[in-house]
Amino acid sequence: IIQASNYYHYKSGLADEVLLGTKEQIRDKREASLFLDILVWGSLLIMAFYHLSIFFFRPQDLSPLYFGIFSLIIALRMSASGEAYLIEYFNLSYKVIYSLFLSYYLAVPVFCAFVASLYNDFSKKVLKFSTITGIGFYIFSLVSSTRTASYTLPFEIITILVGLYCFYIIIEAVRKRKQSSLLFLTGFAVLFSFIFNDILYSNRIINTAYL
Repeated sequence: IIQASNYYHYKSGLADEVLLGTKEQIRDKREASLFLDILVWGSLLIMAFYHLSIFFFRPQDLSPLYFGIFSLIIALRMSASGEAYLIEYFNLSYKVIYSLFLSYYLAVPVFCAFVASLYNDFSKKVLKFSTITGIGFYIFSLVSSTRTASYTLPFEIITILVGLYCFYIIIEAVRKRKQSSLLFLTGFAVLFSFIFNDILYSNRIINTAYL
């Protein structure tokens, strides 16, 4: 019997499966996971600062700015998820850690702005909707209790719908044979599949793992 306290999240119980093994096995597995997290985190930071530097020299092109901010937001979220190394190396409260984790609310409108900067047929209404809902949900999560803020399903549904609209815009770009649109469609398909998996897994609809 495992007794687990839960004062912060609306989903009770253990967040993941229990691993059995020797001290060395568990330590090695955690260190390998931590190394992978930091590797991806560092790669995201490099991409963020690289694209922000491009924007600094070419401010007339907004796409590097939006992609740089998007990469930076995802890097911040990663630092508060997975092995959550911010908790180990910095004495941060759960509220601060969770506010970083929920920063993905801001990632959705920033990514929409990125797609809109590439393809001018992106609906301004969809962009405005994603911006208002993303900022609104994030502000609400900051001022509400962590238990209330942990209920993210409404925005996850919005994320899927907005993602499908982005698919439509990118597919139209491929159909019109716009430059690098096919490559972008491939990358976005991988990203969206990861997001879709994580949403289903976090709501315990499928039993896979966070990607």
